[in-house]
Amino acid sequence: MEVYNEAWSSNWGFVPLTDAELDHMAKELKPILDEDFACVAETAGGAVAGVSLSLLDFNKVLARLNGRLLPFGWLRALQEQQRINEIRVFALGVKPRFQHTGVAAALYRDVFDACKRRGIHRAETGWILETNEPMNRAMDALTGRIIKRYRIYERVFDEGAPR
Repeated sequence: MEVYNEAWSSNWGFVPLTDAELDHMAKELKPILDEDFACVAETAGGAVAGVSLSLLDFNKVLARLNGRLLPFGWLRALQEQQRINEIRVFALGVKPRFQHTGVAAALYRDVFDACKRRGIHRAETGWILETNEPMNRAMDALTGRIIKRYRIYERVFDEGAPR
């Protein structure tokens, strides 16, 4: 939570994560969390510098089940889990004072190495702001490509004009 609240604090629309939200999210993610895809970067003194959390992409498994986990779909989902070959980079962040020091590169390498060990051939990242040049350069270097672009527009009304 500390890394998230520090690393993303200057992003547009940022809202700090609360203890209750973190507890809820941890409880929800625990059943699908794979330790191969969770990494904490620490300093030599043990201070947390950054984190990376990726999740196996269960969407293909759920699509094959047509969204039905009951009565026996959950058993098939567990069996199909071994065949998942894609991940979703859920969160990757570095505290501001450790940015541009190689911590992010080490986290990228950790995800890449875990993918290689597990036979994962594709990773999808979440939203990356266009203004986040370091992250966009990193994605370019890792042969990433933009597949969706979201825009938010504001309509400004003239006070004297009818609506």
